[in-house]
Amino acid sequence: MAVRAFADLDHVVVSDTEVERGEDGEPGYMVDTVEEMREMPAMLGYDDLVVEAWLIVGADQAASLPSWHRWERLREIAHVAVVRRPDQIADPALDEALRALARDHGADTMVVDMPPIGISSTMVREFAAHGDRATLVNLVPAAIVEDVLRLYGTAVTT
Repeated sequence: MAVRAFADLDHVVVSDTEVERGEDGEPGYMVDTVEEMREMPAMLGYDDLVVEAWLIVGADQAASLPSWHRWERLREIAHVAVVRRPDQIADPALDEALRALARDHGADTMVVDMPPIGISSTMVREFAAHGDRATLVNLVPAAIVEDVLRLYGTAVTT
C-alpha cells in the first residue's frame, strides 16, 4: 500500500527493509532503518548528496526514546522532531522529557506544534468496516482505497 500511496511523489522512496528484517526473524530497530536510509542516496548514485536524517515521533514517545535500542547511536545520526498533539501544547511532563533529552542525552530535538488533523487509523477502519468508499477517498490516497476496504471492510469492492 505504501508503494501505491506514494507513487505520484517525486523523490520519495518507500523501503521495506524493516519487513525484510522481520521475515529473517530479526527485530526491526529504528537505528538500523535510519542507518540504511542515510546510505540510500549513495546506493541510488547520488554520491555527493548530504543526508540529514530526522526521526519524527509523537509526543507520547519522547520520554521513552532513551530506552530505544542503540539510542546513543540513533541520536548521533538523526535529529529528533517531536510532534505534540493539540492537548499537549502546555504539557509540563512533555516539556521536562524534552529538556531531559537535551540535557542528559545531548539529543538535537525540535518540537513541532501542528494543527490537529481530523483523521485517525481508527476512523479509517470504521469507515472501511461500513464500506463507506465515498468517505475513504477523502481520508486516504485514492490508490489505496480498495486495499483499505479489502483489509478492514465488509463490502465487496468493484
